[in-house]
Amino acid sequence: MVFVNTLFGCLATVNERYSFEPLWQPAFLSKLSAEDRCHFGYVDVESGKLEPITFCPGYARGLAFRDNYAVVGLSKCRQERTFSVLPLEENLSLRKGIARCGTSQIAGI
Repeated sequence: MVFVNTLFGCLATVNERYSFEPLWQPAFLSKLSAEDRCHFGYVDVESGKLEPITFCPGYARGLAFRDNYAVVGLSKCRQERTFSVLPLEENLSLRKGIARCGTSQIAGI
């Protein structure tokens, strides 16, 4: 079984001794760490501001690269609203959109 470990930013599998065994992590992550450091955008070094690359109508739940494309798995907010403090709901409202489950394909990566 392979799953996305979103807290550690990696693909992982089960392990009898530890909570998971990492299989793959993006090259831009310097180490496995229990931090949410894997977002799809870049930081302008001079201003320190996160510059989004694109908008996806849901919470990112996975990322894969193929040729010059990124494929992003999306999900809706959980019932307990764990991520309700994130700007997704506000961004959806501004775009008159709704959260979706599915995938988005992003070109030019």
